[in-house]
Amino acid sequence: MRMRLVQAYFVTVAAYIVSNASRGLTNAHPARVGAPGC
Repeated sequence: MRMRLVQAYFVTVAAYIVSNASRGLTNAHPARVGAPGC
């Protein structure tokens, strides 16, 4: 049951990281990538 939720979470995080990387790796801070909620 929770597998769907976990999958959706990882997909969201992946999309966030990709969008962040597309803007510029220099702007992607490790703290930001670790906290997508920010």
